[in-house]
Amino acid sequence: MTNDRNQCYINDICQLVDGTIILTDYNNKRIKRLDVNYNIKDCLDLGTYPTAICCTAGNAEVAVKLATYKVCFISVGSSLSKMRDISVRGGGYTGMTICAGQLWVSDENGVNVYSLTGTLIKSMRNDVNGQRILKSYAQQMAVSGDTVIVTDNSDGAVSLNRDGTVKREPRDKRLKNTRGVCVANDGTVFISGFSSHNIMMFDRDGKCLGELVDNKGCLKNPLAMCYDKKKNCVLVASYSETN
Repeated sequence: MTNDRNQCYINDICQLVDGTIILTDYNNKRIKRLDVNYNIKDCLDLGTYPTAICCTAGNAEVAVKLATYKVCFISVGSSLSKMRDISVRGGGYTGMTICAGQLWVSDENGVNVYSLTGTLIKSMRNDVNGQRILKSYAQQMAVSGDTVIVTDNSDGAVSLNRDGTVKREPRDKRLKNTRGVCVANDGTVFISGFSSHNIMMFDRDGKCLGELVDNKGCLKNPLAMCYDKKKNCVLVASYSETN
């Protein structure tokens, strides 16, 4: 935008039910709403750094995780406006989604689940054997059926049931430092590798279907992804200035 003070750093993307795309611009402390042609329609200044975003109420509301350890709920209408906020752990970490009316939020140790009023419902750290469920720390999240897929800055992701048990682990050695994840209309799961500069595809059962984008193309350091369900395409937020 002409009045951006800093170079854009788009670190998360979400889509409303009607197809509207909203981005978080970390460096400019804003969220930005796009029109159907992916041009910027308007924005909202947050006053602090956003680290994650997800849709919470159809076309009416989004939640934005902030580096101040808050989640700000924003009304989406003819204009964007702040409504209320709740306190959460891990404000400086990326990764947040909504599943069955509850917010799943990443922190340095795992995933915390909150009610929309800010009550901590559960924390997910270890499995029944006391082993960590994540190889590293949580990154982006996406809902797939009755599970939440959490990338963990390694070679893939973990698909968690609502009770925190591991259902499957879509992984591939070609992925390094996994960040982005999104799910297509047919259930195909896309996972990006920040250091491997690629995007892998997996089926509903976690079987690898191959690469959507390999490391020989223009994709550099993919951060977050969103599947545009209206246009059937993958939107990728990338760290590299060359994209």
